[in-house]
Amino acid sequence: MLGDQYDCNRRYENWCSGRMKNHTLISFLLASLFTASQCLDIPFEVRTQSTSIKEGSCIELTLTSNRELPGLPVNWFWMKDSHWSASQNKFIGTVILTSDTNLWPVHPNFVDRVKSQGSPPTQWHAGTSLMSLMCSITKRDNGNYTFIYQFTEGSPWAEASAVVNVEDNPCLVEFSQPTSTADQVVKLLYCYYKTHTCPVNMQLLDRNLPIQLPRVNGGKMIIAKILNNWQNDGKKIVCQAEGNTDEYLRKYIPLDIPHSPKVVNASFLEGVTFYREGDRMTLDCTAHGNPAPTFEWFKYDESLVKAARWFVPSVSLKHNGKYKCVATNKKGSHESTLEVDVKYPPTVRIRANDTTVSRGENLILSCLVRRGNPWPNTFTWYKDDKPISTQNDHQYIVLSPVPPKYKGRYKCVAYNTAYGDMKGTSSQLFIDVEYRPQKVSLSIMGSASTEVKAGASVKLQCTTDANPEPDEYVWTLFSHDGPFLKSLPDNTELLLLRELQPSDRFCYVCSAVNAVGSSRVSNFLCVNVLHGPTNLVLSMPDKVPEGEMVSVRCSAESFPLSNLTLTRTSRDQSSFESAATILGKTAQNNVLSYSFTATGTDDGVYTCKATNTEGIGSSQNTLEVTYAPRNVTVKANPSLVVTKNKTLTLQCVGDSNPPIKSVIWWKADSVYQNEADRQALIMTNITTDHTGIYGCTATNELGSARSPPVEVKVHGELPDPLLSMVTKVTEGELVSMLCSVESDLLSILTFTRVSSKSSSEWPGASSHGNAVQNNRLSHTLKATSADSGVYICEADYGFGKRSAQKTLQVMYLNKLLNVVMTTDTDWILKFIIPPVFVFFIVALILIYIWRAKRRSKQALINFETSELNTDKIASYVMFNLSSAGRCAQDPSATNTIQKEPPKEKPLLDPSLQAEHGQRKYAIPKEKQSKETRSKDTSEDAIVYMSYALVHLQPEWRASNDDSEEDIYMGFSV
Repeated sequence: MLGDQYDCNRRYENWCSGRMKNHTLISFLLASLFTASQCLDIPFEVRTQSTSIKEGSCIELTLTSNRELPGLPVNWFWMKDSHWSASQNKFIGTVILTSDTNLWPVHPNFVDRVKSQGSPPTQWHAGTSLMSLMCSITKRDNGNYTFIYQFTEGSPWAEASAVVNVEDNPCLVEFSQPTSTADQVVKLLYCYYKTHTCPVNMQLLDRNLPIQLPRVNGGKMIIAKILNNWQNDGKKIVCQAEGNTDEYLRKYIPLDIPHSPKVVNASFLEGVTFYREGDRMTLDCTAHGNPAPTFEWFKYDESLVKAARWFVPSVSLKHNGKYKCVATNKKGSHESTLEVDVKYPPTVRIRANDTTVSRGENLILSCLVRRGNPWPNTFTWYKDDKPISTQNDHQYIVLSPVPPKYKGRYKCVAYNTAYGDMKGTSSQLFIDVEYRPQKVSLSIMGSASTEVKAGASVKLQCTTDANPEPDEYVWTLFSHDGPFLKSLPDNTELLLLRELQPSDRFCYVCSAVNAVGSSRVSNFLCVNVLHGPTNLVLSMPDKVPEGEMVSVRCSAESFPLSNLTLTRTSRDQSSFESAATILGKTAQNNVLSYSFTATGTDDGVYTCKATNTEGIGSSQNTLEVTYAPRNVTVKANPSLVVTKNKTLTLQCVGDSNPPIKSVIWWKADSVYQNEADRQALIMTNITTDHTGIYGCTATNELGSARSPPVEVKVHGELPDPLLSMVTKVTEGELVSMLCSVESDLLSILTFTRVSSKSSSEWPGASSHGNAVQNNRLSHTLKATSADSGVYICEADYGFGKRSAQKTLQVMYLNKLLNVVMTTDTDWILKFIIPPVFVFFIVALILIYIWRAKRRSKQALINFETSELNTDKIASYVMFNLSSAGRCAQDPSATNTIQKEPPKEKPLLDPSLQAEHGQRKYAIPKEKQSKETRSKDTSEDAIVYMSYALVHLQPEWRASNDDSEEDIYMGFSV
């Protein structure tokens, strides 16, 4: 197979060389672009069944499109060993098949050898193919076979090629024509190889038809006997080389056995069993004969036509009869007969005993048949185009009295069941039936509902089926419960009801009268006046004990019936819902009943809500459920684990209604305390004797319940943790911290840091787990300037906390200095500046200490030389302490501090005598400082003063935040 690129290049060069002489430059360029675009997308390819074909076989040249083509090639031909001749402006080669033999004549060697298999496609899609078959190939057929085509007249030629290689075949099969033996009973057939070089034996494929004689010539020839029987005429015997799979290398030998016409068959067209009147009738005659027989049709020995087929455009009754077909050849003749019976549908009409049927008369309908083949045996009756009866009798009878439903248009259809599609249908006949009014119906005019809104007016309509129409209508009024009330004077089809109210809930009936008789009464029509829920009642108890059955009943009056919903709103706002099912239309269905066994969760407000299309109504009631104490537990404040000398409060709590009235406290299953009106057990100055199992029993009017036991544990004072760490390091050094607790108590240790440079949330360390791990916690860090601050180690015992703290100072150079120095001055920075800086800092510290000692000594001398009595000193101290408290709260009050005790009113209270000759002084709570008041005391501060000389040393100290200042006064006796 040749490459596509070669085809494109070649046809482009060939076309260009042939067209340059006859076209302008622009036309050449446009055509060149068109041809180049074709090279990018070649629409066809050529394949063969194999790359090598044996001599004597056939070549399958299959042309396949690889995409959908916009049209069909207008000119094309197959050419062997083609090339473009520029001088002749055409392709040169051997044409083997063409679309136009006048333009491209086929070479004589290929005229009968190459044929297209099938018709060319009308549309080329992707994958569409067309095969051309070239048979009886020889070595001379080696070469390149090209499909050359044009899509439009004058467009460039395109090509698709395939290479054919023909191999030698030493096993070419030949045969002799079958010859009859002397007795004409059998024919002899010889199959043999054309040469003596074939290495395999001859093979006869169909072993059933011939009788094979023993092979001769070493298996290279087969002699077969075929019975000289007419049934073998036209059959083929197949010879091939043994093991061959190429069907084109097989030899097919047809058998020619002359005989007289056999199997003559006269028939209708296939699938036709009879002809109906007006059909096109076709009669066919077939036979098997050699030579081929001729045919002639006869009717009652009268020749009709000399042909195998005879037809009649429109068959009628005159074509009924017996037909004969005669087949004839030189060996003899034979005939076959056929009966023709033309079928036609019946012709019918309908007749009635009377077209108007009155009361007491019968209705008799007859279906009369005039003609038909075959004669009908089934009759179907239709009323108003709907089938009502199928029977074998031609009469349809309705006995008196004839119901009104038989009024209508009738027709009959007659047919034979063997030919059901041939039917005769009569014309329609109208039958009128007179009857008294029936099917009386009462309804509200213009509405399918019987419900009317209050205040509206409606019309009632009485309808009936009657023939003739009613002359009079009768109206009757009933109550909703059914009793007769009265007859109404109206006698027309319509009854007007004006401005209906809820009290106008009545039922109505009507009847009709005509010339034939009176009807039965109509259906009851009860007019319902729509209104919203009224008289809503919710019945239930107000208070029940837990476990008692509670019945709730909600009722309302309304129409339509209301949807009743019962809801409960509890203290926790939970709710449930129960809806009644509406049954019927009576008032008793406007009732919702709900029963339950009362529990604590049923306590709440119950609401019954009635809703219908006309309005909404509701009613409420409150239910209180009482119950004995439950879920009783003991709650400890501050904790079940406490330290000695503290206060522990145990609270007995539980869910109870009414509330808990009395409490019994238990310790180790023995009554510990019986509190009639208190639920708390308070233990002050607690000791280890208070350790034990406690419980309580809570009681109200309905019963009692006991709590689960709890265990109280008493421990000594909680030990403070020990914090080991250096307090001053240089930046970059490692700092090791160790926090430990000397105690058997389980604790959780946590490191935190408080620093002005960073958040107090410091990713330090914490411990969790057993006591050994939790009683020791270590942490190591590499010091930076940001690590300066107060480090706190906290021990959490679960029921109390203790802590220890130390301050870490990290020494570092001022990082804000950015001095650029030359290499000549580096020694000053290294050896002079650090000693000077240290000396300056030490000098400042010494001066500060000297001045502090001097101030303290001077203040002491001043106070020792003062002649103050004891009462004045105490008053002075107390007054200034209270003033200091006020100053802590309000810095503007510092001017109230006095240098000497006030003379007006000392704080000494003579009535308050202290032990051992001491005086007790009280500072009222409102005069205490903020620090004093923050210590959870509700009593006045007490100061005991002796009759000794008091030395006072006032000192101002700034607090941690800048918003307040405190005055601290030290004194000694």
